Amino acid sequence: MKSRIFSQVCQESEVWEDPYRIYTQKSTNDAPISLSGDEVMEITNTYYVHGYDILLSCNASLVIKDSLLVHQKDFTSQYQLQATGNSSVTVEDSGIGNQCNGSLN
Repeated sequence: MKSRIFSQVCQESEVWEDPYRIYTQKSTNDAPISLSGDEVMEITNTYYVHGYDILLSCNASLVIKDSLLVHQKDFTSQYQLQATGNSSVTVEDSGIGNQCNGSLN
């Protein structure tokens, strides 16, 4: 997998972009995401900024399509994206990055 560095820009037209794609909506979430059982969360065509843990268990699924998920952190390993059991994270034509100088967890 290749990594890329994204520069985030908010334009007056309410369209968010990185060097590779334009998004029609922006969503910011500062609460934990915890999916379990057969729960499914889908992020589609969104510039999604998340500032807490993302935890999946059992058969839960997180599907990211045509989007950019920015996992915002104050320091390395502060928050995690973790899928356990039979849970899954599917990333289709999307990117996952962070706004911390540390590593992506």
